[in-house]
Amino acid sequence: MRNIFLYAMWLVLIAMLLSFGWACAEVIPAVVVDSGWLPDKVLNLPRGTSISRINIMYPAQRPQARIKTERGFVQGLSDDYFVVDLDATESTIPAGATVSYYWQIAKDGKIIAVYNTIRPRQRHVFNTGNAPERYTVTLAVTDNQKLAGFSSTYITIPARIK
Repeated sequence: MRNIFLYAMWLVLIAMLLSFGWACAEVIPAVVVDSGWLPDKVLNLPRGTSISRINIMYPAQRPQARIKTERGFVQGLSDDYFVVDLDATESTIPAGATVSYYWQIAKDGKIIAVYNTIRPRQRHVFNTGNAPERYTVTLAVTDNQKLAGFSSTYITIPARIK
């Protein structure tokens, strides 16, 4: 009867451990009163062993990078400029605090601008002299565990109709 009770208690403990899911790390206090057959077999604990903590380690999740853009013309002194506001505030970092946002702007595979910042918003100004042109914007969001999430989008700089 006692083994059945211990078996039921271990099942409850295992169910509690599984109910935390894979979203966070927890430290759970537990004590093995009598190791019985289940703890000996499952945890390889010698009889009478006390467990002061159980550390549950979850697989690290990468950040998810998301890019939003706002665009518009700005009248300059001699040329027209097309301003693009890049926004990564909708990116998610499940593993911890964000360390950096790395923005890269490229045309035809050639990198023309790089921004490495701790702020999720970045502004880039394009000269419209050769418009229309198409650019690739790539974002890498890196968290405090050095895991990165990536996203890319295209921006077309239109010709200004005068």
